[in-house]
Amino acid sequence: MVVLDRELAVAREAAALGSTIVAEIYEKDFAVDWKGQDDPVTTADRAANQAIVALLRERFPEDSVCAEESGVEDNRRAVARGGRVWFVDPVDGTKEFIAKNGEFCVMVGLAIDGVAMVGAVVAPAWKRALWGAVGEGAFESRDGAAPSRLVVAEPSDKPRMVASRSRPDPRVEHVARALGIDGARPCGSVGLKVALVAAREADLYVLPSGGAKLWDSLAPHAIAVAAGATVSDARGEPIAYAGVELALEHGIVVAHSALHRRAIDALRSLP
Repeated sequence: MVVLDRELAVAREAAALGSTIVAEIYEKDFAVDWKGQDDPVTTADRAANQAIVALLRERFPEDSVCAEESGVEDNRRAVARGGRVWFVDPVDGTKEFIAKNGEFCVMVGLAIDGVAMVGAVVAPAWKRALWGAVGEGAFESRDGAAPSRLVVAEPSDKPRMVASRSRPDPRVEHVARALGIDGARPCGSVGLKVALVAAREADLYVLPSGGAKLWDSLAPHAIAVAAGATVSDARGEPIAYAGVELALEHGIVVAHSALHRRAIDALRSLP
């Protein structure tokens, strides 16, 4: 088994650095620009992106880096290169950051040969940090307290679901009905929704398709797997963090293995 202690330590350091930058800007007035329709970006996104990427390139100069606020072509080349690729989302949940509802986080993770292996997620407004490496376990610290180990367990007869706050999807509602779930907890950031499953505050997260990119899922994907969850796309297939596409084209499903199978079956039953 590959030992990833140094990589995990650097991922945590980089996410903490980004969180400090983002938290300082969050408390002030800041400008909002638009990269495209329904795609905002702020000073916090750009400043944290720059600082995190610089740190990763200093510590691991031979690795590639794919970061949301870096150039699209540079990101595509980084992912297509394969091998060791760091994925950075400097503010996952920019809309929530702008709305100042606290549902945003900073995420840094490492894929090796297209597989999510290391992740660190820091939610400054929630005062929570989660981190993990596949095969080495996952952990969480709240408000700077001593870390606790994260272990995903099989849910009770009434699973709890977390879903997108801003993008409701009838396919998610179909899965909820099929599994006997009465409603879902709304949350903004993809990373935080996956983190809630890893922390056993939700049992299932389903994103059927579209909207998200690989940097939205890599870090929390690694943490969830390290905590014992099953993670796949909405077809039940592995998510590949390599190739030429940056989009999380087929979505993501995160849950304990037994519930994960039921969710995938429900998605497959859709006409």
